[in-house]
Amino acid sequence: MIFGEVGLNHNGSTIYAKQYINFHKKIKFDVLTFQIREPKFYERREKKHLALPDKFYSFFAKKYSKLKNLNSGISLSSLETFEKVKKYNFSFFKILSIAAKDDKLINKIIRETNAIVYISCGLLRLNEFKKIIKKYKQKKRIKFIYTQLTNDKKKLNLKNFFILTKKYPNKFAYGHHYTNSLPIYVAHAIDNIDLFVYLKGNKKIIHPDEKHSFDFKKFDKLLKDIIEIKTLIGRKNVFTAKNSIPD
Repeated sequence: MIFGEVGLNHNGSTIYAKQYINFHKKIKFDVLTFQIREPKFYERREKKHLALPDKFYSFFAKKYSKLKNLNSGISLSSLETFEKVKKYNFSFFKILSIAAKDDKLINKIIRETNAIVYISCGLLRLNEFKKIIKKYKQKKRIKFIYTQLTNDKKKLNLKNFFILTKKYPNKFAYGHHYTNSLPIYVAHAIDNIDLFVYLKGNKKIIHPDEKHSFDFKKFDKLLKDIIEIKTLIGRKNVFTAKNSIPD
């Protein structure tokens, strides 16, 4: 599945946030997600403007309850936020990496919803990462997002991602935080990998996740490339050779 992450790239504007929904309806990728940070985040003067009103999330949920084959999700990091949005029955939740060790939050979502839960591991040390995998690997509705919060190609280290996806099949997604699309194409070559990619609209403003986000036009191009790559990879045990001139 392809997750288009708005994150906070709505810049606190309900009108702008609705543009992402309209884009999703037009392009029709799998899931659109918005991010709600913990309450203390919005108490900071420089972050206060990034909060959307509660009524937007009610609108968001109702809108998607009427749409076929398009799903909605929320990224969050606190119990307080979950208590506010659980009534909307979102299909997916992403646990931000700052809350990846919050067992109360994760287990509460699993108990009180039927949603799929993705735990982002971007800020974890390797030993912390391993503990979380061990703790939740048997939970069918929990998956992990491999995210390296770096633009340094030497530190992205997709080799670890390949090892993890082989050891834990169908349990990992790739979260993109790099400045170009190359890691997305590489990750997508793995069977049954979900992709989390940040979106930004066409407004000429600085978005919170500016550097690693794709504007609407580039995101559309990315999706078309992914479809073509999937076709090129093909299927197992299928061999076609129609050229009568041997190489």
